[in-house]
Formats: sequence, C-alpha cells, structure tokens
Amino acid sequence: MFEWMDGRADLIIAMARRLEVDLPAACTNGGAERYGAMARACLVCGATETCRAWLAEGRADGRHRRFCPNAERFEILRTYADRETCRAA
Repeated sequence: MFEWMDGRADLIIAMARRLEVDLPAACTNGGAERYGAMARACLVCGATETCRAWLAEGRADGRHRRFCPNAERFEILRTYADRETCRAA
C-alpha cells in the first residue's frame, strides 16, 4: 500500500548532500517547518525517476531546478544552515 513512499526520505537526504545543504543544521536553526513542506512535496512529486537518475550521475549542475519541487527550498535551507543563532521560520 505504501510502496510509492519508499525511498522518498532518502531522496531528500541525497539531494541535500549533493547540493551541500546541512539538513540537521538547517532544521536546528529554524528550517524545520520548511523541511516538513519539502517532505510533503517529495511525497507527491512525479519526477522521482528523473531525480534518481540525476542523483546517480553525481553532478551538481543545477538541472535539479527543472524537475525538483524543492529546489528553491533547498536554497532557503542552505541559509538556515549557515545561521549561528536559532530563529523561527
């Protein structure tokens, strides 16, 4: 029943690594709400296979912006990860 959800969290983590976004730091510094929105967007995304293929290529060439509904959120979370003080999103 929930097979379609399999691996979606792994995709978010892999994408964050590829884009050099420190998810734990971002979520600690006020980005937790945005991460929740990312998880929901990833769950309903229709570009899972495109995402997996792009990640398998091993390059961070910006093409993710064409298919990833979270591309902008990753950029925002990068700013949260860079913060030294915790603030609400």
